[in-house]
Amino acid sequence: MCSLFIDELITYFNNNGVKGIQIHPDIIQIFALMFADDIALILDTVRGLQMQLNLLYYFEDVYKLTVNEQKKLSLLCLKMETL
Repeated sequence: MCSLFIDELITYFNNNGVKGIQIHPDIIQIFALMFADDIALILDTVRGLQMQLNLLYYFEDVYKLTVNEQKKLSLLCLKMETL
């Protein structure tokens, strides 16, 4: 049952212009990693991540789903300049 919603969510992201990160020129963009009922949203800008979160919350409302707030985590990685 969960995979049906995850598939719909990915389609919803694609249809709404979500762009992810490209880790290699020959690989398509990645904007989410999924396992079972977990999903990790991956973007390279704060604005892009906020857009994806807004779409996720709208999707939740439409399908009457909820995010487990205890499992929610944000991680920001910055490129460090060398001296």
